[in-house]
Amino acid sequence: MSDVFMPTIITEAFCFVFSVILLLRLKKGLGAEQEIRILRIMFLLYLVMLVTGTLWAMTESGLIRPPRLLGASINAAADTAVTCGCYFWYRFIRTRLRRGCREKGHVKIAMLLPAAVILVLDLLSIFTGWLFYMQGGLHYQETPLFALQGAVNYFYLLCAEGSAIAGAVRAKSRQERLEYGLYSVYLVVPCVTFFVDDQAVDSLQLSLTIFLALLILYLTIYVDRENELLRQREQLTQSRVAVMNSQIQPHFLYNALSVIVYYCDRDPQKAKETTLVFSSYLRENLNSLRSDAPVPFEQELTHVKNYLYLEKQRFEGRLNIGYDIRAVDFLVPSISVQPLVENAVRHGIITRKSGGNIVLSTREEPDCWKVIVTDDGEGFSVSESEPAGQSGGIDHVRRRVESISRGTLTVESEPGKGTTAKIRIPKEERKR
Repeated sequence: MSDVFMPTIITEAFCFVFSVILLLRLKKGLGAEQEIRILRIMFLLYLVMLVTGTLWAMTESGLIRPPRLLGASINAAADTAVTCGCYFWYRFIRTRLRRGCREKGHVKIAMLLPAAVILVLDLLSIFTGWLFYMQGGLHYQETPLFALQGAVNYFYLLCAEGSAIAGAVRAKSRQERLEYGLYSVYLVVPCVTFFVDDQAVDSLQLSLTIFLALLILYLTIYVDRENELLRQREQLTQSRVAVMNSQIQPHFLYNALSVIVYYCDRDPQKAKETTLVFSSYLRENLNSLRSDAPVPFEQELTHVKNYLYLEKQRFEGRLNIGYDIRAVDFLVPSISVQPLVENAVRHGIITRKSGGNIVLSTREEPDCWKVIVTDDGEGFSVSESEPAGQSGGIDHVRRRVESISRGTLTVESEPGKGTTAKIRIPKEERKR
């Protein structure tokens, strides 16, 4: 009994425990969603194979004596899990190879058809014994027709091999060539293992080989996630610096200092007040370089008010400001609202001799918070392009809102009627 049962139960228990751990850690957002879904299915199929393999070992060793139909069902589930696992291995490699592209529907159906046929035959074999039967009601025996199932398994592995080789040939980076090259080399192992497993029913190599394959795919997605996080950090750093630079351009500094000099002779108290506001404005811009963490909206609102205070000293009656703040208890990326207000001033209001109005408002909705900046200035045609010098700042803000808060930034405008910029922050992001 121990010759068959103990090595099987120990090996498959080890694989089962670590597979469950990896499956539980395979969470949404770790990598590309389609790849995550396929890998989850592969882990579940593998767990089915492990459980049925353990039950098979217990049956063969005489520890349990299930009814014939139950024993046949256990083996049908095991055989089906292996075939479906081969299919999804192929799907995983094809998905990575065609990332961003959709495979034609009839091609997907054609590739799925062999696995579907085997699934039906395995289920029917429980009652008919076409692919396998239970000798003496207990012992699993394959029929000559079972070679069809083996052929389907090898078919999917060979298709995956061809896809991996094609990926290595067409790869544009060294990392991709290495990845697909390793896939193509690794696929030789399951093929040999299937052959060995066919010759020796008590072989444990199949369980260990599949576990290694799933571990490799998991690590592949993990590395992708790390690379994506690194890329996002670099983009955020560039965006943060670009946004800060846009706020301390020389012409703005000169204009603010000119206002302070003007008040020094005519209104010293006003000069002092303006200097303090200007100092606070610069300090907030510098603080934004230190962290990507979102800040309370009230902090961003103070920064907006400091900026508008300085601009109001320059344009006086040409710039009218309104606030409609109905929600403040949420977080936004630092220096995300102020650039939108600055765009409204520079490209919407001061270009008109008569000036105009800017309204900053916030709303709380069931699933999100909204920050809205509206002006009645010149406007522009969104279908064409944003005004020169405006699109870059908005793009940087949009990237920060998406990366830091998983939110969105939309801009609506019409020539002669003004512009509306809306930031939407999902409520679940408040927990971040």
